[in-house]
Amino acid sequence: APFAREVGAPVLEVHNVNEPHVAEAVREGSLDWLFVIGWSQIVRAGVLAAPRVGCIGAHPTPLPIGRGRAPIPWAILKGLEETAVSFFILDEGVDSGPLLEQVWIPIDERETALLAAHCNKGGMMNADVVGQDPWKIARGAGFQVPEHTSVLLARQGGVGREWPLTIEILCPVLSVHVVDGWREGCDVCMQTLKFGGLGHTLGIHANDQAVLDAFFMEKPASRIIANGPTSQGAVGYSTNLDPSVSLGCGPQAGNISSDNITARHLLNIKRVAFPRADWTESEVADHARAAALGGDRAPRGSGLPGDPALRGGAAERPASSGAWTGNPSVSPTEFRSASRSAQLAPAPKPQPQSLSQRAPSVAPAPTPAPVAKPSIPSQPVRPATPAMQPKVGPGTKSAPIFTRASGSATDRLRPASPSRQQSSPERQRPTAAAPLSTTDIQHILTHAGSGCPLGPCQGCPHQEVTTGACTA
Repeated sequence: APFAREVGAPVLEVHNVNEPHVAEAVREGSLDWLFVIGWSQIVRAGVLAAPRVGCIGAHPTPLPIGRGRAPIPWAILKGLEETAVSFFILDEGVDSGPLLEQVWIPIDERETALLAAHCNKGGMMNADVVGQDPWKIARGAGFQVPEHTSVLLARQGGVGREWPLTIEILCPVLSVHVVDGWREGCDVCMQTLKFGGLGHTLGIHANDQAVLDAFFMEKPASRIIANGPTSQGAVGYSTNLDPSVSLGCGPQAGNISSDNITARHLLNIKRVAFPRADWTESEVADHARAAALGGDRAPRGSGLPGDPALRGGAAERPASSGAWTGNPSVSPTEFRSASRSAQLAPAPKPQPQSLSQRAPSVAPAPTPAPVAKPSIPSQPVRPATPAMQPKVGPGTKSAPIFTRASGSATDRLRPASPSRQQSSPERQRPTAAAPLSTTDIQHILTHAGSGCPLGPCQGCPHQEVTTGACTA
């Protein structure tokens, strides 16, 4: 059509060559010969009779060999070294009229090599060919094809690094493999997926349901498009898959999802759940079944009679190798009251002492005495921050060792000495106002790694929310 318009020839664009107005237009043009080239429809008698002399057709095979559809792909599939273009008189058959002329054309595998070198750069897809037209890709590779070419087919004898066009190439270049039956084709598909597309997408055209089922069940692909365009179907354009151009390949390819990734995969959802009405009955029944299967009358945690974890029937807790036994359970009111009393209490005169002379953390803190009119120091007591410097370095295998200068503000909150504890008539429960000693911290880090002894940062009052920095 562009050439006809350039030379001033009339152009009639139609979808069906056998429509009545097409034959009428040919007769009005007073044509001697009508050339039908590249038209995929069979020309019927009405159009064949319209020109004064006849119709000439062209077919890219050495007729009578290769009649019918897809002649060029079949020449490649068969591995032919040459083919031909045939001109013949059109009749109502399929490429069956009298032969006028044939021109033989060699099939040059040099173009396949040029295409492979252009599309595959060091085992990776050349980004310059992505989404390009076939004629532009061919020109970049070093050969020419007509601009109306829709796809470039390159025969490959196997799958892998020695066959460069078997990698993923996001352009109209397809590797072609000749196989003996669908089962061998199935094996080639498996090799192709494992080589560079594990978990991605597969397309199949077949009418045999057994063949379709075999591909559906066996192929390691997250999307299988049957009897339709694969590229459009995979992204949800021609199918009911979620529209997306980000296609997950699943854990087999190192992806967290095998879905077509959409906005719902970017949502963080908070869920609130209440126990089911039959939860208690289900738990009792499940524990009873587990006890029967395991041969244990009352497994720990089952709640059945004799459970060693029940109050009064629990086994003796093994002694800890360190002093720290966990943070005490303190209500918010009790915590604020204890902290306030500790801050208002007058600071005792600091007494130098070695680390070994300090009281162990298991010693409970005395209950602060009521202070009617506390004497507030002239310098306000700010919450102390221990000057902890971890003594660690390359090759350190044990937990960091922290040191703290004696007489610091936090020493005012230290539990009473062992002598006072022994005189106490009743062991008092520790409160939140009692800090951890250096020994406690070392013990925690020995058993918990190099994490913060205050616990996780999330929700910690010492974490700067906007920057994530620790202010402790």
